[in-house]
Amino acid sequence: MENYVSASILSADMLNLGKEIERLKENQIDMVHFDVMDGVFVNNITYGIPILKCINDITDLTLDVHLMITDPLKYVDAFAASGADIITFHYEACNNPKELISYLRKTCPNIKIGISIKPKSDVNAIIDLNKLVDLVIVMSVEAGFSGQKFMPMAVGKIRI
Repeated sequence: MENYVSASILSADMLNLGKEIERLKENQIDMVHFDVMDGVFVNNITYGIPILKCINDITDLTLDVHLMITDPLKYVDAFAASGADIITFHYEACNNPKELISYLRKTCPNIKIGISIKPKSDVNAIIDLNKLVDLVIVMSVEAGFSGQKFMPMAVGKIRI
């Protein structure tokens, strides 16, 4: 099993985003974690496709896109076309996770696929999906806001 560091830019200085991305490279970070929030699935709004494209244009770091949005199937093509190397969607935001995984495998074969689950959701809901995806995120904070306190209950949900 390989280990990678994916640093979220959720709290980055957006007026100096290029410099922030360079700092990630200088500090040997492997991936840019790009949290996308729509104000519907979670109560916050962040950035989207145009910002991802700009980041893709200035770095060769892996772009790890975490979709915290409703109806992710509607948007995955645009995120893929804008440079996403990894697309992770929330189990709770998708009516048919297997359909979305299958769609991504067929239309975006070079993109890794992840599934995420909120801290209070039952992890058993995604057990059968583990073998279909490249990564799983068990959230240790409530989706939607940076700077939260770690929820220790998440540790018990992680299985190898």
